[in-house]
Amino acid sequence: STITIKDSTGTTDRFYGGLDGNEHGYISLLGGDNINRVYLSGGSTTNNYILNNVGIGTDSPSCLLQVGTNQVQGNATVAIRRNGDSINFGHTNTAGYGSVIGCSSNNGQPHIGFMCEAGTDNNTFRTRGLKGNVIYANTSGHLKFAQITTDNADNQSPTDRMTLNGHGNLGIGETSPDAKLDVRSITGEVGLTVGNTTGDTRLQITSSENSDVTFNVGDASAMGTSRSFIFKTGSSERMRIEGGNVGIGTNNPSAKLESYITSGGEKGLRLNSNFSGGNAVDFIPAVVGVSNAGFSIDVAGTNRFVINDGGNVGIGTNSSNAHLKVQSASGSDVLVRINTGGTETDSRLMLGEADAYGMTFEYDGVSNIGYLGMNDN
Repeated sequence: STITIKDSTGTTDRFYGGLDGNEHGYISLLGGDNINRVYLSGGSTTNNYILNNVGIGTDSPSCLLQVGTNQVQGNATVAIRRNGDSINFGHTNTAGYGSVIGCSSNNGQPHIGFMCEAGTDNNTFRTRGLKGNVIYANTSGHLKFAQITTDNADNQSPTDRMTLNGHGNLGIGETSPDAKLDVRSITGEVGLTVGNTTGDTRLQITSSENSDVTFNVGDASAMGTSRSFIFKTGSSERMRIEGGNVGIGTNNPSAKLESYITSGGEKGLRLNSNFSGGNAVDFIPAVVGVSNAGFSIDVAGTNRFVINDGGNVGIGTNSSNAHLKVQSASGSDVLVRINTGGTETDSRLMLGEADAYGMTFEYDGVSNIGYLGMNDN
């Protein structure tokens, strides 16, 4: 059976209602263009549709679905604009499981609230048995991640935990981050922990107010057992701190500072300066051309001092065959100069087996006389 209603001319059906061939009730509304604008059926396999805009709480909807009379912004398909919560969703359990989408009544800040809802007072939130979490944006362009910290209370202000500001800086524990990642913690608390899910090693960074920043490498159990602190570039290890010792070029340092080289002539340590006349001073623990490498000190790239594997010292040469060998590049150079009293006028050299026994060479700068004596005379 079907009920029809015609237009004012009595020639065109505009409304159909009744039962279809499967005994399902239906309603069909036709527009002036003879197109079904609304079709509703009780059949489980029949599509229901409304082709025109639908308003709930308004008789002049400006989008496909508009709830309320507030103006639709932009080309939205669905619009719900009101102060407070607009959409409620969540588990059917009523003990705090409800979540919302809305905006704060006074400051207009949009929010998504998990396990919470807009509070009675402006710009607050309410919980009903569980602590809440909120994502909201403020009028300065900051995106905030906050928590509602009491599990059953009204009119709570959100506690900000993380802020992504309008410049793209991310702050954790900091609402005004001044770097791409700005992590702040309460004095003495760990600010950052880095580790993996399978091992027990962790890196923790801790700071104290107006004091030190601590890097701690240890196990996950209260960071009680020390681990190595390794520095790499690419896949190559460059430095490590292990057991209080620092190793450069070695993964097993045996001194407070150990620089390890792998080829002769390679510099183990360089001291340098940027002032006029300053030179680089290199310490080289493996000298090319010296038996068993030896040790040298180079100044401005030139070898100045060598100790070979036998303990012989060479100055101006790397092939010393005596406990001390001094060699000059020019025959006119002074090889050894000994002065006393801070002047060049009075000098003494003694060779002996004890302080009072031996041979003495002395120059008296006053009388310009040289002496050769025995037993400190």
